[in-house]
Amino acid sequence: MNNGFLSFFICMIGLIALLAALPLYFQKIRPNGVYGIRVPKALESEEAWYSINKLAGGKIAVGGCIMMTSGLLLLFLRQIVGKENQALVIMMVMTLAVLGGAVTRIPRSS
Repeated sequence: MNNGFLSFFICMIGLIALLAALPLYFQKIRPNGVYGIRVPKALESEEAWYSINKLAGGKIAVGGCIMMTSGLLLLFLRQIVGKENQALVIMMVMTLAVLGGAVTRIPRSS
């Protein structure tokens, strides 16, 4: 696996995450059982659905942008050779992308 392929792979996953998140962030997805954040709290009302999915969509979009940026940076880091180092870079990128959304708390409704 060379840096070009790895970079392309990371960028494509980031782009897919970004494209999947934008409809959620812009509140274009109505409550459903297939697409969106379907936790019990989000299914309580339409207001909760849109609020939770907007928050999650924003976090997922940021994670996608981090992944795309990391993929582009990786393209220029020629010193990363060897499968062990490439695997380490993939794990670091995925961890950074997920951490942004993992620390978010869902606000309590009154």
